[in-house]
Formats: sequence, C-alpha cells, structure tokens
Amino acid sequence: MDITTNTKINRRVLALVLLLGSTQALALDSYFNFTFEDDLFSGRDYGYTGGSQLDWSKGLSDSYDKLAPAWIAAAAKPLWLNDEPGTLKAVSYKVGEMVYTPQDLSRKTPDPTDLPYSGMLYWQGTLHAIGENTADRAYLLLGMVGPLSGAEYLQKGIHSITGSQQPQGWNTQLDNEPVFKAGAARRWRAAYQNFDDSRWGVDVVTNSEIGLGTYESTADQYLTLRFGQDLLRSYPTAGLLPGRDINPLAGVPGRNFNLFVTVMARYQPNAIYVQGNTFGGHRTDLKLEREQQAWSGGVDWNVGLWGYEFAMVRNTEIFDGPHSIQTFGQVSVTRRY
Repeated sequence: MDITTNTKINRRVLALVLLLGSTQALALDSYFNFTFEDDLFSGRDYGYTGGSQLDWSKGLSDSYDKLAPAWIAAAAKPLWLNDEPGTLKAVSYKVGEMVYTPQDLSRKTPDPTDLPYSGMLYWQGTLHAIGENTADRAYLLLGMVGPLSGAEYLQKGIHSITGSQQPQGWNTQLDNEPVFKAGAARRWRAAYQNFDDSRWGVDVVTNSEIGLGTYESTADQYLTLRFGQDLLRSYPTAGLLPGRDINPLAGVPGRNFNLFVTVMARYQPNAIYVQGNTFGGHRTDLKLEREQQAWSGGVDWNVGLWGYEFAMVRNTEIFDGPHSIQTFGQVSVTRRY
C-alpha cells in the first residue's frame, strides 16, 4: 500500500511527521547529535582517517524567521526554499573536524605520491524545506585548513588512547587557509511499500546534490534502499551517511530500527586535501580522480528520546596512487529534547 496515496493526514501534519515524528503541528523540537568517524573500524589508518562532528537542529515552522538568527533568516529570503508551497522549514548547525593522512605514518617526510597531512575545522549552517515526498536543503560550510585546524592534536590524542602508532609527518601538513563550500540538495522519496498495513516497509530514496567551494567541489547522485519501521519519518536524512544529520527516529514511541544500503556516483573537479593549498602554500603533484563511486550500509535505531546509527563506507580511488581507496566507519548518537 502506498502511504502517500492512502493517508488521511493533511500535508502540514504529514510534513511534520517526516522530520520529527510528532503529531503536534509546528512543534519546535530540537535535536543534538554527535558523530564519530574513523578508519579504525576498517582496520586501516590512512586517507580519510577520521573526524568528529557536533550538530544541533530545530524545527519545524512555516518560516525561517522563527528558527534562525536574523542574518541567516535574511539570507534565506531570496532562496527558492521560501517559494515552495506546502513545505515546512528547519535549520541545523554543525561544528566538526576532518583529518587526512598518508599511509606511512612513520615517515617524517611523507611519500609525495600519497596524500598530504591535512585537517579541517569547520562550521556549517543548513536550511531545510520538507514536503510530503521531497526534502530540499541549502548549506554553507566555512572552515580552516592547516595547523589552526587542530587536526594534528586530534589524531595524536586518539592514537594515544587507542595505542596506535604516532604520526611523524604533521610538520609537513597543508598551510593555514580559510576554505568554504556552498551547496544545495534535493531528496525524493521515489517509491514506498509497506507490509500488510504494518509499520514495516521498504522504500527507495534518491538524492541529487551539488556543492562548489575552495575546500572541494562535488556533484553527487545517490540511491538509497531502506527496510524498517516508520520510514516516512526519516527519509529527509537518507543518504550515504545519514548519521551526519540528526536521527529522526529519536523520540519516536517504542523501539524502531532501519537498515539501509546506499550507492553514490560523484564528479569532483577539485579537492584541497588531494591537490594541496588553493592559493600558494603546499601544493601536491597528485592527480585527482574526478569520477568516483561510493557505497555504504548501516543500521539506525532508537530507544526513547535517543537515536543511534552505525554505518560503513567504501569509496573508490580519490587520486591516482596506491593508497587512494577510502574505507571508514561511523557511529552517531542523537538526543531529542
């Protein structure tokens, strides 16, 4: 049975259920999320070697003015997100760190055919517009690459805790450089089937995204297949790594879980963590692989106001070199309040 054609719930209440799992229209609920990513889960220690992120979100409302600071609400006014009828709005903010290293951590002068040491400390603000079968977002990421990112101390601290080898080449990392990335994305809930009118079902969610910036530029197309309970609530966050967003299952009555598998095709014309500093500084001779693919699989579940996720990701070569395949795991915890 197709829930979008048989439901009696009106559009505004349904849109609210999509993100927050609430039946109280325009309830301004908030979520706090922590995400930890590391290649320790895959038994390796190079490439995208790890990162962590804190994010907070608030929604839903019929206007960004009720959710965001005045300068963000003003910036949102000319965007297409404000012109979409029948959608409700949400905002989210992220602060995080991403770390890249070469394969041989024992070398004080890294192999020039491998990735340079680099890290990024970043802030990201995202505007969401959520409807019955589509969810749009626009985002701006601002970050700092180089010693000021603190990536060296993050990796060395984690390695001290885990007893892993201490990296020796951080004095060769990319120079300090402010970076940005701005982008937009749309998710479509392309198909849905539940089982005998139960809360169990399967669905297919597609996602198109484009982002431009000095940190990286990307054009992505995702396809996600999910199996589980109350899938309608969480489709706006379906993707390669849903744990980088809040888990909408947090706060849903009872205990629920979803399994997902995602495949992604990417075109990437630039990436500072492969090619080196954009404006002078530390440049590399690495050839960026502009056409890439990735796939992920994982599970989401909740207990009361808490939501959890574990996922594994594998990416094809991001540069022309022997250690260019990226594999890592992700753990995320969401709290609704």
